[in-house]
This record gives sequence, structure tokens and C-alpha cells, in this order.
Amino acid sequence: MWTLDELYKLKDSKNLAITNSTDKLTFKELWDKSDILANYIIKNTKEKSTVMIYGDKEIEFLISMIASLKAGRSYSPMNISFPIHRVKKIIQVLQSDLVINLSEEEITGEFKELKLIELKDIIKAENSTPIDSTSWVGEEDTAYIIFTSGSTGEPKGVPITKKNIETFTHWFKEYCILESGNYSVLDQAPYSFDLSVIALYVYLPLGAKLVAIDKATSSNLLQLFKEVKEADLNIWISTPSMIELCCYDNSFNSDLLPNLKKLIFIGEVLTKKLSKELKKRFKDIDIINGYGPTEATCGISACYIDDEMINAKDSLPIGKPGEGIEFFIEKGSKFIDKDRELGELVCVGDSVSKGYYKNSYLSDKVFFKAENGKMAYRTGDIVYKINDTYYFKQRKDFQVKLNGFRIELDDITNNLNKIEYIDNSITLPAYEDGKITHLVSYVTLNDKTDLKGLKLTIDIKKKLKEKIQSYMVPKKIIVKESFPLNTNGKIDRNRLLEELN
Repeated sequence: MWTLDELYKLKDSKNLAITNSTDKLTFKELWDKSDILANYIIKNTKEKSTVMIYGDKEIEFLISMIASLKAGRSYSPMNISFPIHRVKKIIQVLQSDLVINLSEEEITGEFKELKLIELKDIIKAENSTPIDSTSWVGEEDTAYIIFTSGSTGEPKGVPITKKNIETFTHWFKEYCILESGNYSVLDQAPYSFDLSVIALYVYLPLGAKLVAIDKATSSNLLQLFKEVKEADLNIWISTPSMIELCCYDNSFNSDLLPNLKKLIFIGEVLTKKLSKELKKRFKDIDIINGYGPTEATCGISACYIDDEMINAKDSLPIGKPGEGIEFFIEKGSKFIDKDRELGELVCVGDSVSKGYYKNSYLSDKVFFKAENGKMAYRTGDIVYKINDTYYFKQRKDFQVKLNGFRIELDDITNNLNKIEYIDNSITLPAYEDGKITHLVSYVTLNDKTDLKGLKLTIDIKKKLKEKIQSYMVPKKIIVKESFPLNTNGKIDRNRLLEELN
């Protein structure tokens, strides 16, 4: 199922494709306006280049993504949570010749910048020249590039092809379909987070109405509840942390969303406690727990969560691999096939990316060609299996997922160490009931500041926000005179974790 092919069938439909708090767009408008913009992109960019799109949940963001695909260009989505410093760094990596800037921020450089007001003028035209399908992004072409946190302090780009996407949507859509065929779908995940792929590449081609929730609304439960109730939402897609926040309000139940049918989670650990609470609040609801790294196109396994799983001794499963995807558990230099034996999960299949964008050094560490000729990826996740069902145990390295966002802890550390009065630092996850609740950074200082206490914490966070995304900024900053060291002379993370947890 390819989005453009399915949207072509809907190109004359007056049904809503997307709504947000201030605007709406029909499928016909989406098709026509994206044709206009695609012509503009073709005229103003090099062939096979990448269009960078910076914004939040504007309907023009969706138009821009579809237009890029029609023009045969990949797109790289950037959310407004990305600081301008990081955005400019990514533009340099991409060498984009067109940046579509839907924000109020100024982005200048050796590229053409298309601001929101200019974009609106361009797509106002009443007549659009259709883009022939031969110009669209092809099977092996890159459709999008999502940048994730990198351990060196540099962002890593993950290019995903049309074929990668089709492999994912082919198997995952079976979890998404409703008998009624009428879909009102939560579109809350930032487009820079690959959880959004489910709404864009599975539900939109089914003729769904996407209910776009911007960053401000996501943090305002009263406004969020108002918008999802008015939209008569029946599909909820988010991280577990997002819906857990909603559960703090007792009004979040079937009275608010009487037609809610499916809850779809990918991005972080789903707990039994939350699943049990959701089943209590929403009767006859399907809870789908999915798993997958950005490097393998959103999701590579999934399962329905039932009462038996919730009451079992093990944590909730991440499910069975999707069609066309194989799982292997690697321990040392061998693949193991024994139930409950822990090892690193390696996935193989047509949904796996070919490697990091312009970074063969990092790619060679985790990507390789399997014996069957398919791409393989070492996930860094420690898992085990029972029969053919897989369970997540922990991360192999210092990478964590918090609120659905994948974060390299060393990325934060490297940027903390750039602050002039910080000598050294280390960032660690704080756990509660086996789940990461927030991040804590330990720092040692030099004599270049007189700041202390709250003023010091505020200043560190302010400086960090200029370097990294806001969701990566640690909740707590703890000053140490010195760090405990292990026998290798390295900072003893385990001792700090014991203090923390």
C-alpha cells in the first residue's frame, strides 16, 4: 500500500484528510495543492535532493511531505522542538537546496527558504498541473530521512525508502483496520518522530481523517480533550507516556471518547499497570503494542494485549515479527534459539534501512547484509523469546526511550560539556516501576561561574536548549565535587545509578 497510489484514488473526495485547531483540508485539496507545490519543488531543487521541512502540525506540513514525494524528492521533517543550531547542522549534512520553514524562526543559509506566508500564496492557485506518477519517488528511492540522537553529539540521519515503507504498511495495516471503514485518527506524534508514519502511511491512504494535535495542545489536557471529543476520535496513536498523562484526569474515559476502538503504541515500554487502567476506562478496546527502531521503519513487531498477558509473570510482549521480517537473538558471536535466553535483537528484512545517511563509519557498526541478501540491523536491544513471541528486557548501550523519543545519553553529555563552566558530566535515566520517568545529569564545575542552586540549574537548562531538543533536556541537574571511578578509571555509572534509583 503506497500513499500516493491510494491518495490518487481519493483525489476528488471532499472528505476531510486532516484537521487541526484552526484549519482543515479535504483529500481533493490535499491532492491539488500538493501538485502545485510539487511543480514548485521540481523547478527549485536538484533531482533526488532532500527537502527539509521545519514546523509542527500545520496542514501545510502534510502538503509539503506529499508534494516532495510527488516531485521525486525525499523530505526530512524537523519539529519546532529542534533548536535552530541543530536544524542548521542537519541542513549542512543534507545539503538541502530548499527549506520549507513553517515556523516563526529565521533560518538563513546557502539554500532557498520558503516561509509559510509564501507557501500559502503559492498553493492558492486554482489550477494545478498534475505530476505524472513517473516523477514520484520510486521503489528504491529515499522517501524520508529522520534524524535521531547520536552518541557523539551529532545527529544521525536514517533514510527510509518507498520499499521500506511498503514492507511496514503491508503487515501492520491488519492491526489498524476497522470494519466500519470510517476513521478519525489521532495525529499527535511530531512528524520528526517515526511513530507518525502510522497515521501518514497506513491511515491516510485508508481515507482517514487525521486529527493533528500541535505541541501546545499536547501539553494542555483541557484543550486536547476538547479537540479529540469534537473529532469523535476512534483511533489513538501515541507513546504510552502520552496517554499516561491523559489518565491523570478521570474524565479521560469512554464518556469522552465513546467510539474509541483502537489504542496503538510504539516508541517505548508499555506497562501492565497502564494497560489494565486503559481496559478499565475503555470497554472492548483493542490495545496494540508495537516495537521497532527508526532504522527499520517504525515497527517490526506487534501484538494485541489481552488479560492473560497482563496477568502473566513476564512483562508485556513486543509481539511477533511482521511479515517479511526475521528476528535473530545474538549472544557473543552466535545466534541463539533457546527460550528465555537473553541476547541482542537483530532484525532482517525489507523494512531495514540501508544505513545512516552519509555515515559509513556508524553504519558499518550496526548494519550488514544477511545471508539471504536482505539488510540486517543490530538494534542494541536485549530481548528474549518464549515460543515465537518476543519480550524486551533492556538497552545494550546508553541509549534510552523517554516519552517515545529515542535519546542517546552521551549526546546530552557531549553538549553539557560544551558549557564553559562545566568540567565534566554524565546523564542517566531515573526509573520507577521499571520504567524511565526522567533524566538526571551529574556535573562537575570549574571556577568560571558563581551560580549556585536553582539559578545554576536554570542557566544550564537554558544553554542546553540552544544545543539539543527540549525533550532531551534533563529534569534534574546534580552538582558533584568529583565522580566515582571504576577499576578502569572510568566514571562508575553503576554507583551513580544506585544513588539515583
